[in-house]
Amino acid sequence: MNKQGIDTEVVETRMELREFNGRRRFYLSKMNKWKSKRLREKQQQEKSKGREGAEVEGSARSKSEGLVRPGRSQIFRVPQERNERKRKVMFSKSIKSTNEETKKRRMISTTLPARAPAKRKGDPLKQGPSRKWSRVEEPEKSSPHRKRDSRPGPSNLGLTGSFLVLRSRQIFREPTVPWRSSPSSKNDQDYNTADFNRTAFPTSHCKPSAQGSRPRASRGEKEPFNNLYSMGSILGIGGYGWVLEGHRKSDGLPVAIKFIPREMANNWVEIPQEKGRLPLEVALLKLVGRAPAHPGVIELLEWFEQPEAILLVLERPHPCSDLFDFAHSQGGLLKEHTARNLMHQLVVALEHCHRRGVLHRDVKPENILVKTDTKSLKLIDFGCGDLIQDSVYTEFAGTPQYAPPEWVLQQQYHALPATAWSLGVLLFDLVCGHLPFRKDKDIIRGVLNFNKGVSKECRNLIRRCLSHCPESRPSLEEILLHPWMK
Repeated sequence: MNKQGIDTEVVETRMELREFNGRRRFYLSKMNKWKSKRLREKQQQEKSKGREGAEVEGSARSKSEGLVRPGRSQIFRVPQERNERKRKVMFSKSIKSTNEETKKRRMISTTLPARAPAKRKGDPLKQGPSRKWSRVEEPEKSSPHRKRDSRPGPSNLGLTGSFLVLRSRQIFREPTVPWRSSPSSKNDQDYNTADFNRTAFPTSHCKPSAQGSRPRASRGEKEPFNNLYSMGSILGIGGYGWVLEGHRKSDGLPVAIKFIPREMANNWVEIPQEKGRLPLEVALLKLVGRAPAHPGVIELLEWFEQPEAILLVLERPHPCSDLFDFAHSQGGLLKEHTARNLMHQLVVALEHCHRRGVLHRDVKPENILVKTDTKSLKLIDFGCGDLIQDSVYTEFAGTPQYAPPEWVLQQQYHALPATAWSLGVLLFDLVCGHLPFRKDKDIIRGVLNFNKGVSKECRNLIRRCLSHCPESRPSLEEILLHPWMK
């Protein structure tokens, strides 16, 4: 045998020896672990010798834990019963985690005839919830910086557009209560006293009536909603209800039908020239809609009271889109002359609301409709609104990104300075394509990062509206007189 063959054999022998030593160390370590565990158990048994049946308990415990002395591999097996028990627990948890809303949706979808989703592009029933009031036949440009802001509502509770349409149809299958009619039968009296809790009026403007009842205006009975209007697809979902498109059967007038669940309509108020109490949103819309009405505010045509919901029939301009989608179609932000025109209309509409004693409290692009042919706007969604007051407000309603710093720091704010702050945030969003603040800490810091193309006059107006001192913010009249607005 030559020298090269001897060297090869030596190397192979060393490799086998090294592998053998590795396996030996592995088995020894496993054996030591097993011995140490057995030693600990033996020590525990010796400590409990004074007790009766200590050895029986020790052996039973070792059997229940699945501890056996295996062979050379020293593997500790887990009993099969433990895996089966684990699978049963996981299965029970998955059953319990089923959402109640999902069960309700399944129940309604089996009892009601489902509407076949349209196959055309952009159908709301297919896309799920959206805040659009009507479709715009314009090419949309991409704007990755804009993000839609919405407050918590049915859209965050797993309610899709098709479910809301089905739920709205189910409401009309139930007996309709005459609109603002005085109770003339025992059934009507039971409906007024037993079905709903009418004694909770949290706002200071409400004057609660006797326990368990609410006065109604005696205007006679009105024809049921089903005979007057037809419903279509979903238009939008807000924090206090959802909106469907509809038409008046008599003349085909396009309308928007807003559904407010009964549990959301907690505030009922009395206003002049109206008998009985009204839901707060209905009262606000009636105040701003009295003659002479303003073209920049949405008009309430009529309203209905159902056992499960309050229905508002509103005008629906056509063609139109909300200001968010309108800015998105322009590339994510607006040119200053377009933003100036829309801001002027909005400030004048808010002036009208304040003169009528109404505070909107949720001024943002999603609550402003723009007619795409005339570029005129309408202020919508008074669900967060309230009657205007000179004293301080201690409850916030609206979108957190539009909250003034005095609310973030002190949990209070006044009506006019808070409106000026929201207008500053809105104007920044229109000319820059994104919100100035996203979190509370950003609102407190108050740092504004303008785009390069924004003019000095526009920046000055935004800085004045977003002043941290409420007394330094301009009023609505001063905003209209600002050089940038002319």
